[in-house]
Amino acid sequence: MNTDLAKELYFKELDDKAQQDNRLGVHVAAVSVVGGALVVLVRWAWPPATTLAWAGLVLWVAAAVVYILAVVWALRVVRFRYEKLAVPDQLLTYSRDLDAYYSTHPEDKGAASTDFDDSLLEKLCHAATVNSNNNVIRSERFYTAAIMLLVVVILAAASTGVLGLDQVLQYLT
Repeated sequence: MNTDLAKELYFKELDDKAQQDNRLGVHVAAVSVVGGALVVLVRWAWPPATTLAWAGLVLWVAAAVVYILAVVWALRVVRFRYEKLAVPDQLLTYSRDLDAYYSTHPEDKGAASTDFDDSLLEKLCHAATVNSNNNVIRSERFYTAAIMLLVVVILAAASTGVLGLDQVLQYLT
């Protein structure tokens, strides 16, 4: 593998990290809206006066439990450590140290530029691998949280339907 390919992979994973970070904002907005809807729903249904209202609240409780799990799952994407290269000053110092070493040890085979490129390649590959693994895990967690939010919306809609039916039946009687 050459250094150019390793750089491309490294920067691709950093770009993917930025995309994952942007997804967090979308999840926060979705969680906020769904949570607000759950609060409005329970306030509308409380206190339950009929068996049908209790059934609607049972669906609401199921939605609330899955909602809490979705929030927890979404929070699990926050604490990841991404690998980065050394700062330019450190790379420059390392390069100069290699130059100094090879100028004082001409009998050693090799070259400062080759050693530097090999070291840089190793660090780029390591960082890209760690960052790629982090991005895959974070993506899976976002996906799971999104599915959970979908289940919450379905349960809340079912609860709303049952509670709405209860209101209609109470009005008709």
